[in-house]
Amino acid sequence: MFSAKKIDYASQFFIENLMVKPTTNKILDLASGNGIIAYNGYLQNPKAHFHLLDDSILAIESSKQNIRKGNFQFHYNNCLEDIEDNSIDLALSNPPFHFDHENNIEVALNLFREVKRKLVLHGEFQMVTSKHLNLYTHLSKLFSTVEVFNENDKFIIYHCKK
Repeated sequence: MFSAKKIDYASQFFIENLMVKPTTNKILDLASGNGIIAYNGYLQNPKAHFHLLDDSILAIESSKQNIRKGNFQFHYNNCLEDIEDNSIDLALSNPPFHFDHENNIEVALNLFREVKRKLVLHGEFQMVTSKHLNLYTHLSKLFSTVEVFNENDKFIIYHCKK
């Protein structure tokens, strides 16, 4: 299955630093891959409703195999049109930026704009990315607050608020 038997280093770092409040009701895992980020969110807040979205049917099917309990909805899509505006309390992501042999942040930037529309007022967006992408400038144009939550030599975790 998708990413079978391994978790990429960025996702591992993100999971180690993931913070899901017990009062969070609706959570979106954007570019969800095999569902490991959403599953770890579930471990912190099993009462929340989770939406997992990915543009890979293999990723969605892998998520369905990996997550068999809890309140999860799976969305095979490359945009957030299935998610109601102003309905998500927390969005989580290890967004895509590798496409074949090039780095391209345009897909991720489009997803970030969509995430902002889907978040409730004061909703949060937590994401991990490679430090070399320097997404802070782009995120600060979209969100009222952007903070570096943690970083290591390769990755950075941003916490953003609408």
